Amino acid sequence: MTPAFNPNCDEDDDPWQASDQLPARVPDPSEKLTWVHRTRGLITTTWSPQPLPSPRVDPELSQFSGVERSAEVFRYNFRLAEYWLSPGGFMRQWIRLNVRIALALLVPSVLVVPLVTYALQQFSVWTELLTTTTSKMVLFPLSALLVVGLVWGLVHLARSFQGRPRHRHPHQYYE
Repeated sequence: MTPAFNPNCDEDDDPWQASDQLPARVPDPSEKLTWVHRTRGLITTTWSPQPLPSPRVDPELSQFSGVERSAEVFRYNFRLAEYWLSPGGFMRQWIRLNVRIALALLVPSVLVVPLVTYALQQFSVWTELLTTTTSKMVLFPLSALLVVGLVWGLVHLARSFQGRPRHRHPHQYYE
């Protein structure tokens, strides 16, 4: 809904003018902040680019030794390129922000990742040992049952041969 034009209205009463001067939204303390809100707040509090001064050569350049002069020339050229790319200081601030993020990610990855890798490796070794032990525990009773069955079969076969006569009389078949 747009406000109607009123020529008698003062500029201070204009709702469109007043919207620019609204106070920033203050988050409710009962509202939970997500990691996105916390990260955005951290970046906005640390983001303060400062304009760079124009680079100048050291006035005592002629009194420096050869190595010092070449270092000063490199410094001047680096600062000149930085000033040419971003005189407002945005690039320098962007690099600082990325270095902070890189350090924030590097420290946990250097300290935590090796420990997690070691724990997972030990978990793998223990799992392999448990599966080997379990399979042997299952195979041992089965192999013992097989041996008992073979011995029982041999005993039964031996008894069946023992009960029969060794030779037969031919006259028993014709009677």
